[in-house]
Amino acid sequence: MGEDRPDEYHVYLRHDDVIYFLAADGTFVSDLEGGRAFERIEDAFEVINAMTDGRDLPREHEPGVVRNAHRFYGPRARG
Repeated sequence: MGEDRPDEYHVYLRHDDVIYFLAADGTFVSDLEGGRAFERIEDAFEVINAMTDGRDLPREHEPGVVRNAHRFYGPRARG
């Protein structure tokens, strides 16, 4: 029934109500399967800090971290 997976973290951006996930090559993709999963939340925040260092981003374009995104954005979550 429930998935017994270890926690994973994805860095994301939201633009025009679409969620984009950071991919391993540094680009952002709309498909979670193409997104880079981090095992430690500290590693995900390290990437965000590097992306935003010295930049004043509008709130709606700030990157964030989502834990276990597969629950909300994966194939099973879509129905």
